[in-house]
Amino acid sequence: DDDADDAAPLGQVCKHCDAWQGLRTKHCHDCGRCVRKFDHHCFWVGTCVGEKNHARFVTYLFTETAGIMWAFHISNTGVKMYDTWDEIFAKNAGPVIMSFVLFLFILFVGGLFGFHVFCVFTNQTTWEISSKQKISYLKGVPNNVYAFDKGPARNAFDFCCAPPPARYEMKSLQELRQFSKKETIWENRYWVCC
Repeated sequence: DDDADDAAPLGQVCKHCDAWQGLRTKHCHDCGRCVRKFDHHCFWVGTCVGEKNHARFVTYLFTETAGIMWAFHISNTGVKMYDTWDEIFAKNAGPVIMSFVLFLFILFVGGLFGFHVFCVFTNQTTWEISSKQKISYLKGVPNNVYAFDKGPARNAFDFCCAPPPARYEMKSLQELRQFSKKETIWENRYWVCC
């Protein structure tokens, strides 16, 4: 291995706006600017989700999921029992259809919320997960290692309570490769999970 390839990366100059891009920064073509800790461009909220608003976005997903679950519960209370199957289906069509649609929304929005909670606990972004092989500084990182992970509790604390760092730092690829060989309860010499 070449020592220069194993050194911790620092960043690059943006090809679109000539601004310095530290680690975890990406140029958003929809917004026309570079976004630190870029997660994704969200057309629902009309802006990029990144360092400054990712916690608010996760809170938004939580409240949306809770609201949909509440509506699902209310919709299910409208279902009445009748003597025959024909009456049950004829008189409960509205609440049943509404419950089905709300259930689909729970799966979608709740799944998105669950995915972002996973991102919080592993200190990753949607962009880093979906484009890991395309991002220059993540190309050599082993698949069982999260490049910026500090442990679930520290990641959650940093996400919710700590101010953003002046710059993001990543361990060298050599350290990350060494860490990937560590045995855990999930991956060891006897079995591999997930």
